[in-house]
Amino acid sequence: MPLQTDGVVLDVVATDPASPVEGQLWYNSAENLLKLKSSSGNVISSLSYQSANAAGDTTTGSTTDVVVGSMTLTLGAGTYLVFFTSDWSNSTSNGSQWLSCFANGVQVPGSERRYSRSTTSKRDGVALNCVATVAAGQAIDIRWRVSGGTGTLGTRALSLIKVA
Repeated sequence: MPLQTDGVVLDVVATDPASPVEGQLWYNSAENLLKLKSSSGNVISSLSYQSANAAGDTTTGSTTDVVVGSMTLTLGAGTYLVFFTSDWSNSTSNGSQWLSCFANGVQVPGSERRYSRSTTSKRDGVALNCVATVAAGQAIDIRWRVSGGTGTLGTRALSLIKVA
């Protein structure tokens, strides 16, 4: 039975799948463990999971990257799968905005997403995922900027799963 938590859909099972595929993620309810099939063929269990959630809208007019409100987690050392979901819009027709993941203040390569729309009357969903590595006490956060106008993000969720 699938369970959606913080925008991430997980299969909830009482026993592990017979033949999990690489990258498959599931929650074993009998063992109370989140598990992942790694690229090496091993099943990784006891994965650490943390999340941050914020309801309502947040806005920015910044043309340089700024932290999205409530979307920062400071963790122990390790490598994390990062998942972020929200919806967004811009007050200016043809205005653009960008969203990225940062680890210890540095943009994670390949994590940037861009939004541009010819009308201001609609919001679109946005999802971002990446892999980020930090040392103990370093933060993983989501940052954004706009080309002009006011960018708006709706209810949002940041989820991290430690994989190494």
